[in-house]
Amino acid sequence: AYFRLRYWTPAEASGVATERSGAGMKPGRTSRRAAASAPVRRVASALEASEARFRAAAEGGRNEFCILDAVRDASGRVSDFSYVYANSYSRTRVPSEHSDLTGKRLSEVQALAAIGELIPRLTSVMESGRPLDEELYVAAPSQPEAWLHLQIVPLGAGVAITSRDITPRKSAEEALRRAEERFRGLLEAAPDAMVIVDDCGAIQLVNAQTERLFGYTRAELIGRSADVLVPERYRNREAARHGGYLEAEPPRGTGSGLDLHGLRKNGTEFPAEINLSPIDTPAGTLISAAVRDISERKRLEELRRRSLEDANRLKSEFLANMSHELRTPLNAIIGFAKLMHCGRVGTVSDEQREYLGDILTSSHHLLQLINEVLDLSKVEAGHMEFFPEPIDLP
Repeated sequence: AYFRLRYWTPAEASGVATERSGAGMKPGRTSRRAAASAPVRRVASALEASEARFRAAAEGGRNEFCILDAVRDASGRVSDFSYVYANSYSRTRVPSEHSDLTGKRLSEVQALAAIGELIPRLTSVMESGRPLDEELYVAAPSQPEAWLHLQIVPLGAGVAITSRDITPRKSAEEALRRAEERFRGLLEAAPDAMVIVDDCGAIQLVNAQTERLFGYTRAELIGRSADVLVPERYRNREAARHGGYLEAEPPRGTGSGLDLHGLRKNGTEFPAEINLSPIDTPAGTLISAAVRDISERKRLEELRRRSLEDANRLKSEFLANMSHELRTPLNAIIGFAKLMHCGRVGTVSDEQREYLGDILTSSHHLLQLINEVLDLSKVEAGHMEFFPEPIDLP
């Protein structure tokens, strides 16, 4: 049996058609088809242009691009894939001995770990006709671990794969995730209720202590205004404080010297100490509020205040009693000393008169001190009496 093959190559610009015979056939012959040469050249030129555009698109980026045909075993099941085309970037990602991938099987080039991940996906796309777009983690013993963004589309008896290495992005995301976990861990470990709000006062993040202190769940607080956590009488004051605080440089506490209170979900109030700190983020400045329930501290302060008042009262009573007890014998000493000093009880010598004068002077000085102590106790007890008198000013 004889058959004749006729084809035109793009290089044959003269429009010559070549006839070749198959194996064991008579030698072919060449004939010119001038009339058909123009359409052939146009088709060949369009084919070359299309192939050039394809290669420019495939080679122009830093993505791996390849076309694979399915390889089936004797039972017709897909067992492997072979390379039909691979761009230059794909060839840089494989060992040097596989620089020419055309015709090679996937199992010859890729590690077994990668094959186990890829072949089921490629087969599924080819048989279902549905494209696949996913991120795949590949860990091979002889290759560094990598994250790949795969786009697989069905293409006849095979598939076309576009792959991009997203390992740097995944590494950055993992580092960010770990940093967020550490931050959240610190936030949860804080002994105070931590409330993070944005510049509009909307709650962005809370810790478990906030839930326990205020009685709200996280879902109930996230996105709501921080005003729900303070009584009505403080809301306008705190809103103005938050707005001005964003422009303040050093961290400072807003609870210092202020009688602030928190408001629980059930409507009860509790004394609170609130400290604010700015947090600079790419999305803007956030405010971290540390809220501490100081009910116990206030109770102890009240007890201490009452204890001090009782101690002062007892001291004042003691001083008043002692002053009276001291003045009574002192007045007797002063009175008898005056009688003796004036000679009312008998004649005294000059030396004795001098001694009696010293006794009177010291007694009057001691009486003045006792009166001042008594006045001081009256001031502390709030019983001091004032007697207004007119005076002349120069």
